[in-house]
Amino acid sequence: MTVLALGISYFTLNQKITNQTYIASYSTRHIPAIHFISMGVSGDGGYNPKDALEMAKITTVKGRAEYSKKILVKRLKKMGTWGYIQFLFKKQRNNTADGTFAWVKEGHFINENPIPNTSGFAGTLRSFVYLYGKNLGDFRFLAQLWWIIWLILIAFGWRDQRKISQVMRLTILGGFLYLLIFEGGRSRYLIQFLPAFLILATLVYDQTFDYFKRIYRWANGLND
Repeated sequence: MTVLALGISYFTLNQKITNQTYIASYSTRHIPAIHFISMGVSGDGGYNPKDALEMAKITTVKGRAEYSKKILVKRLKKMGTWGYIQFLFKKQRNNTADGTFAWVKEGHFINENPIPNTSGFAGTLRSFVYLYGKNLGDFRFLAQLWWIIWLILIAFGWRDQRKISQVMRLTILGGFLYLLIFEGGRSRYLIQFLPAFLILATLVYDQTFDYFKRIYRWANGLND
């Protein structure tokens, strides 16, 4: 059923994209999925400008796919089995380590002077999130602290076996696998899966609290 559902979804979506006129889509410019898989095993598993440049140079979709496949096989052979396993552990760490999701570290976030005007309430908020805000370090600390708390709530709430909780867990695991296979290596890619983390943590937090209460009582020799 899963394969059938995926097949129907793929066919329907492909037909919609082919026949829609809202956005111009040029099939000859498509970049094959294997390009992003190949990119995902280079460097730290993130964006690779050399790979992207090659996609711009090669004029056919088939040529891009063949080039990406060749580079992917080459990279995997160079790593070897153990090297690839180590690479995946490192990539997973990079994918999940930063609770700020690379805020003001990657990309161009704010189209204003990065040195904030700190007057008034709005200025105080800017000082926490602008690149040269004096409280940016405080924001990073709080964001990392909350991220660790959310992960602890999720990790120790495993006793909650409700269907919705299981779906959220599968969503998170699917997100991890997706980022391990394709271009990843940076925590900001987790933003697209952040709702699943937040929903799951709010569903299972009571189980986590109960778990730690039991551990506390056991450690202190208290009877239930």
